[in-house]
Amino acid sequence: MAARPDTNVERVQLGVRLEKRMVQVLKGLAEFNDETLGQLLEKIVLHSFEPMPGEEGEWSASPMGSEHSPPSPT
Repeated sequence: MAARPDTNVERVQLGVRLEKRMVQVLKGLAEFNDETLGQLLEKIVLHSFEPMPGEEGEWSASPMGSEHSPPSPT
């Protein structure tokens, strides 16, 4: 998840409240991927905005982010 060389990334400390079981899952996934919880969350958020090809143009990777649905497997 490297930034473009001409981009200066400034990170800030943030306190958030999440459901306890969700935090346990995210921490476990971060540990499995050998990264911090912050790195995992940043990756999830950044990748959720990446457009993915669909039958009618592009749709969001998030199932709630677009009215288009993913192409059906044939």
